[in-house]
Amino acid sequence: MWNKFNRALDILGTTMYWALCLVVFLQVVCRFLLKVPSPWTEEIARYLLVQITFLGSAIALREETHLVAVDPWKRMPAAAIPAGIITRGAVLYFTWAMFRGGLNMMTIAGPETATSLLWLRMSYIYAGMAASFFLASLYTLINILRTLVGIAPHSPRAEEGQL
Repeated sequence: MWNKFNRALDILGTTMYWALCLVVFLQVVCRFLLKVPSPWTEEIARYLLVQITFLGSAIALREETHLVAVDPWKRMPAAAIPAGIITRGAVLYFTWAMFRGGLNMMTIAGPETATSLLWLRMSYIYAGMAASFFLASLYTLINILRTLVGIAPHSPRAEEGQL
């Protein structure tokens, strides 16, 4: 089940990326070929880019390919495992704070809408941010637990879903 959830997140990220490409292409066609400005495409593209960035960060933390979170301590000897846990703890603190901030912004934004998209509530945008940072926190916590238990992120035990 966990692998299906992760696969669904990968598909969501890929779909959002292709939607971004399509919206930007539409914007170029409207602006330069048809000479008709379409302000909504710029706004949608901006929101998609932000959401892709947040979701991509969560996926990078899941895969332990996020340079800031992993690279510095990865090159150290095994005795430096506490440095990795401290680094991941700092990442966990940051991602949890951003998750809480996203929840607060959802409440504050409430019924406010995007400038050119009156059907798009800003609380939906902040919900995507909160969800991505919740996932980032969850994946970071799982990686901390894996380190403490001694399961490498892509070992057979991890792939079997033991942690």
